[in-house]
Amino acid sequence: AIVGIISVPMTLHYLGAERYGLWMAISSFIAMLTFADLGVGNGLFNAVAEAYGKDDYEVMKRYVSSAFILLASIGMVLMLAMLLVYPWVEWSSLFNVKSPLAVKESGQAILVLVACFALNIPLGICQKVQLGLQQGPLTYLWTALGSVLGLVAILFAIKLKLGLPWLVAAMAGVPTLMSLVNGLLYFGWMMPRVRPSLKLASRIDAKMLAQSGLLFFIIQISWPVIVASDNMIIAAV
Repeated sequence: AIVGIISVPMTLHYLGAERYGLWMAISSFIAMLTFADLGVGNGLFNAVAEAYGKDDYEVMKRYVSSAFILLASIGMVLMLAMLLVYPWVEWSSLFNVKSPLAVKESGQAILVLVACFALNIPLGICQKVQLGLQQGPLTYLWTALGSVLGLVAILFAIKLKLGLPWLVAAMAGVPTLMSLVNGLLYFGWMMPRVRPSLKLASRIDAKMLAQSGLLFFIIQISWPVIVASDNMIIAAV
C-alpha cells in the first residue's frame, strides 16, 4: 500500500496522463491473465497441505515436481503465444493511445510485462509450497521485499529518464526476481527435501493437480473479469 502511495504520483508526473493511463491499462491486461496457470498453483497448495498433514514428504516432493514442470510448460506456451501474436496486433489501437511516444512504447511495454508474468508462473510455486506448509509470513516477507525493491528500481528508472518499458520491467521484473531468489534459497537451503526434481514429475500427478485446481481456475477467471476489466474499458472509451 505504501509503495502504491509513493509510486503513483511520481510515475503520473513523470509519464504524463496518457502514458500513465497506458501503464494502468497494461497492468489490468496482465491481471486478466492471472488464470493462466489453470488453477494448478492453488491445486498444489491444497495437495502440499494434505501431504504435510500426513507428514508425507515423498508425496509432497512428487506433487511439487509435477506442478513445476506443468507450470513451466504453461509459462513457455504463454510466452510463445505472445511472440507469435505480437507482430500482428496494433497495440496502440488496443490501448487507445495517440502520441508517437506512447504508440512506440505500448507494444514494448506489454511484451516486457507478459515476459515477467510468464516467468513468474513456475517461479511462484515456492509461494504455494510455503503457504501449504503454514509458512505464509515467509512468503509475504519476500512479496513485501519485492515491492519495496521494485519501487527503488522505479525511482532509478525515473532518475535515468528511461521509458515506460523500463518502468514496467522495474515494477514487474523485480518481484519476479525476488520469487526466483526465494525459490533458490528455500529449495536449496531451507527445504531441500521438497525441491522439484525432473525424475519425480509424473503425468498422473500433474493431471490430479489440474483437476483439483479446476474450481480455482473458474474463480481466477471470474475475478479479473469483475475487477481488472475496468481500466481496459476506460482505455477503449
